Amino acid sequence: MISARWCANVSSSLPEMLIACATFCFISSTVGTKVLIAITGLAMFVFLIGHLAGNLLLLVGPAAFNGYSH
Repeated sequence: MISARWCANVSSSLPEMLIACATFCFISSTVGTKVLIAITGLAMFVFLIGHLAGNLLLLVGPAAFNGYSH
């Protein structure tokens, strides 16, 4: 596993490695972990609301629900 000390020793002549290192260092930090959890939670919430809205079409009628399902 890459450590934060490795991130400090990366040569500046390789911008791709610096971006990857910065991304890794951010995600492995406590703030980065919380941001990642918040983003995945928001994605799950949007998924849930989308499916809830689709299932509520059952109350409108069979034609609307069949239109949603196909």
